[in-house]
Amino acid sequence: MTRLEWNKTGDRFFEAGVDRGVFFAANGTGIPWNGLVSVNEAPSGGEPTPYYIDGVKYLNIAELEEYGGTIEAYTYPERFADYDGSVELHDGLSINLQERQPFGLSYRTRIGNDLEGVDYGYKIHIIYNVLVSPSTRAYSTIGGSLDPINFSWNFTTTPVYAGNNYRRTAHVLIDSTKTSSNLIRAVEDHIYGSSTRSPKLIDLEKLIYWFESGGEPLEILPHTTTGMAELIQDGKRDLVTTEVEGLHTKLSDSRLTETTTPGLYTLET
Repeated sequence: MTRLEWNKTGDRFFEAGVDRGVFFAANGTGIPWNGLVSVNEAPSGGEPTPYYIDGVKYLNIAELEEYGGTIEAYTYPERFADYDGSVELHDGLSINLQERQPFGLSYRTRIGNDLEGVDYGYKIHIIYNVLVSPSTRAYSTIGGSLDPINFSWNFTTTPVYAGNNYRRTAHVLIDSTKTSSNLIRAVEDHIYGSSTRSPKLIDLEKLIYWFESGGEPLEILPHTTTGMAELIQDGKRDLVTTEVEGLHTKLSDSRLTETTTPGLYTLET
């Protein structure tokens, strides 16, 4: 048995900052959100409702929560205007007070400790079905010093399916200090883009599957002429990447079938 110790070296953690903002349009395409100042999370609901029998509290059940908050920024992606109730009728001519559309949002917050500062790690936040409400904008004269306008939007969300055993949710967190480098790389390549793919909002069910299987699923795509095969992303989930470069493992629903020769498989197409 050991006695508890407080404030051990390396165990003093904190969170700070926001960066790598990404706006995801309705088709899932990712666009960098430069000038993102803050995302203030303010869930609503969740209050407990007590139930009494014979004057004694019998149950205390919490209501469902709704995820929402406030986004603040010095500027926003041009495409975001369509989701903020503005429509460009012609080049340079726009009207507002139009129907607002839901979009996706991702940003990163830093994890720090007393040894490495904010370089200890980070959390990737992904928010689904974000809908902003009208906001106040104050324009004032320019004085002796320039004070840029800080745009602000209140937002609500519509939760998405998160599995049979969990309530629907609109907010996902990915902690780099608890996730394999392989998975972090797969997630970032998906939402930030890479040399072989465009940035896209990742489906929550797909993200959960990646974590359950240990990496990004790949499909074996045979070449119809040569018989050689290549691995492609977002396929039928034949293999999954591992920590070792070039090494993959077979998934339970893979089309690979083991033969009588150890290490030799056939592909059931």
